[in-house]
Amino acid sequence: MFQGTIPPPLRAIVHEHAATWPADSDVYIGCSGNLSIERTLAPLGRRLHSNDVNPYSCALGWYFAGQSSAGSTNTSTAAPAPSPP
Repeated sequence: MFQGTIPPPLRAIVHEHAATWPADSDVYIGCSGNLSIERTLAPLGRRLHSNDVNPYSCALGWYFAGQSSAGSTNTSTAAPAPSPP
């Protein structure tokens, strides 16, 4: 099962490489779950921009449920959800 967490050895590699980036660089992290990368990079003093994975999951759920957004019903014909592999 997908846990979405990054193991400590990989976090160490990310930290090592990010330490070589320009000090004034912004870092954008999309669809974060456990904030592992943010916690890894925060001590380096970079400007971090991230978002939680929840909006992405919700958007997929709304699409496959045939809704255009939360609380509204999509009147168009939605494509059927793909069957699991």
